[in-house]
Amino acid sequence: MILNKHRTSLFILSVVFAVFGALFVGKSVQAAPVVNKILPGIMPAYIENYLLSCGGTNNASAQIGWLSLQGQPTQTVIDVPNGTSNIQLQYNVVGIVCRASSMGGLVSTTNGIIASVPSSLGIAGLTATYNYGKTNGDYSLGTPIVFTYTPAAPFTTSTDVSIGMTEKRINSYSISTRYRCVTNPGDVNFRTPISNTDFGACRSTGAPVFTIRVNVPPGGNAPLGTIDVANCDTWSGWAFDQDSINTSIKVHVYTGASAGQPGSVFVGEFSADQLRGDVNTKLGIGGNHGFNISVPAPYHSVNTTIWVYAIGVDSSGNQDGINAFIGSRSYTGCKPPPVVACSIAPIAILAGSSASPSVTIKHNGPALAPAANVAGALTVQGQPSDSIGASLANGASVTKTGTSRTYVTAGTYTITGSFVATSSVSTTNFSCASTLTVTLPPPVISCVVGITSIEEGGSTAVPVTVRHDGPAYAPGVNYAAKIAIVSQPIQNLSGSLANGSSVTLATATNTYPLQGVYAVTVRVTGTGGGFVTSAACNGTVTVLRRPYIRAYGNDIQAGLGFYNSAGTCNTGVGNIRAYTRDGAGSYAGSGSQLGIFARGQITGFRSASMRADALLLPEILSLANTTAVNRSIGQFGGSFGSGSCINDYWSKSINATVLSSQNIDLAALPNGRYYVKQSTPGTPVSVTGLIPNGRRIALYVEGNAFIRGGASVGYASSSWANRAEIPSLYIITKGNIMIGSDVKNLDGNYIAQNSNVIDGRITTCADPNTLQTYATNATFLINCTNKLTINGSFSAQHVNFLRVAGTTRLAVPSESSTSSNATEVFVYSLDTFLGDQAIEGHHQQTYDSITALPPSL
Repeated sequence: MILNKHRTSLFILSVVFAVFGALFVGKSVQAAPVVNKILPGIMPAYIENYLLSCGGTNNASAQIGWLSLQGQPTQTVIDVPNGTSNIQLQYNVVGIVCRASSMGGLVSTTNGIIASVPSSLGIAGLTATYNYGKTNGDYSLGTPIVFTYTPAAPFTTSTDVSIGMTEKRINSYSISTRYRCVTNPGDVNFRTPISNTDFGACRSTGAPVFTIRVNVPPGGNAPLGTIDVANCDTWSGWAFDQDSINTSIKVHVYTGASAGQPGSVFVGEFSADQLRGDVNTKLGIGGNHGFNISVPAPYHSVNTTIWVYAIGVDSSGNQDGINAFIGSRSYTGCKPPPVVACSIAPIAILAGSSASPSVTIKHNGPALAPAANVAGALTVQGQPSDSIGASLANGASVTKTGTSRTYVTAGTYTITGSFVATSSVSTTNFSCASTLTVTLPPPVISCVVGITSIEEGGSTAVPVTVRHDGPAYAPGVNYAAKIAIVSQPIQNLSGSLANGSSVTLATATNTYPLQGVYAVTVRVTGTGGGFVTSAACNGTVTVLRRPYIRAYGNDIQAGLGFYNSAGTCNTGVGNIRAYTRDGAGSYAGSGSQLGIFARGQITGFRSASMRADALLLPEILSLANTTAVNRSIGQFGGSFGSGSCINDYWSKSINATVLSSQNIDLAALPNGRYYVKQSTPGTPVSVTGLIPNGRRIALYVEGNAFIRGGASVGYASSSWANRAEIPSLYIITKGNIMIGSDVKNLDGNYIAQNSNVIDGRITTCADPNTLQTYATNATFLINCTNKLTINGSFSAQHVNFLRVAGTTRLAVPSESSTSSNATEVFVYSLDTFLGDQAIEGHHQQTYDSITALPPSL
């Protein structure tokens, strides 16, 4: 096993690789590093000094070249690791610039490499020719020169190897008007000579010497090595220790993680004892240092990573605990034979049903196993076989279904599947089995409560249907039904049903005096053929209250628009919908004594009820913009045409006195016109009070107004001695008007002039505490049972009549405004137009006499 020096040896190894690391990659030793030519313009300062002191022809100073590695000009000692066989250096020479009288020039030279020390090293150098001279004083810096040496024996200590440059006479120069002297480009005297001149005295007076230092590491070194191959079959590479280069050392292999880390698994110790001639030749060593490991079975068919460590030895070949990590490799495992299995879902059906056997085939791996092709047959006992085929990737599954067949005989049938799985590495047979169970079905019964709705106080039976729903082959049943209706006696009914038949039970007729929803619960039990089955169903009896509205002395119009400040208005569809009743050839319920006009549909609202014939002809003065008239469903009227517009009441609000209070008591206001703006969203302006005789008030509310505060709002008295005592009240909103559920009488005229698509509404029942409309039908039924009488008129974009007192079942064809059956009643009496009006621009007319007659066409 590797000792606990792994962590320490990693640090030592990093230092060694700073010198040796570039040598060892792949299966053998890498070539020496290539040193690129240094960049132009890098020149030692002493070369510049020589150039600057360059004199005449006979006394020119010497200039020398230099050796370098890239980025290290003028380096005179170059360190290389022991075992390096070649290295590229850069030999650079700058042409000499001499001055002879007024002439100077750039010259070229040829140089070589001299011998080395010690002679046993055997350095061989190449010569190179350098040509200098480019425009604007640039330099050509030469060509790389490769120095090679082969020591007779490995060095035991670090050794300096010196090399030098030959001395060469400079005997020519280039003539070209484009060259200039580099010492002082601005001096016009430094020009290229125009004739040949021998600058023989300009020569190199010395040969620079440079040193290659071959470094031999001290003893106690970590071993070296690498991994060449790692796959599912073989792990190979080499390892040796410099401290005993002829000794074959060991390597340790780990998986899961590097040695000492969580998840690391030690695979084993192996010998690096096979001959690797390429390693020996490159490193100049002997012995056997290669390893070639057959991958152990657990690591043959999995994707994994191995970490390899070389086990160090001392000079005597004994393990010294200085070990080294020599690399890690990941590889894909070899493909094992696939494991394919099948399973068949058990089937349980009722006689007469159809079933399709299904088999699920799954490729269960193992990891890296190849895909498999499956072929075989799926068979139900006593039935023909179904051929099954599929292709499965590793880990995939597929479900195949056989032929669907109907089984009518009860029993258990065996289902079998037999298959062959073929892959690129194996052929395997496999099978599976299950059962199909057929049983007789139990009977299934169901029940349904029919929809029932009547008007409050009516009587009805509740239809309940019981059915034998099979399935096929199920026996008949005897049933017992229990029917429970809220507030009604429980009924028990019984009988028998054949398979697939049904019966509607004859339930009792019960009377429902109050509106509401009555729950109906039915429980049915059936027995037959040894089976017991049951069913339950629910329904309701809805008892409706259809409240209705009456108008006396009024015309009803819908679909008119308000004039705006530009003098135009937008008319709408304008539907009128209410409840009316046709009973024994006469109509009762919602209606008007006069005419009804709508730009949409009139439904359930009869006209001209002052006329006797209107009892039989409810649409006699119903004029709507639709030709659909269907008395059986309460649709009246047709072909009204275009309508007119309503006065822009709000335009006069600018002349009104401004009030700041959000709670308006009408009794406290003198004669006049008043304006108030809703200050809090969601909280309407509160209006209450009764005005005395002779008082005329117009109240403009910008926002929503809530009418509340008592049983009556409007006039304090309905008795006047003369026309001057007749009061007048207008409440005009640029929003909505809501009327509290406690208000029973309203006097005056109420106008909700819309400001947008959701405003302009009058709602006749709202919560006087929250000042909002009620949220649910249940709250309306509880809180909106007061009859509302309006002695005046409504003008609005939309009117919601929400009172629920009375019902059309109690209505009679001719009834007075004091009838308790109607829910909302409008009375447009003479005082409405006899007295002076409170709104600006409306002047009182005078009359000699007024007679109310039935309307006529």
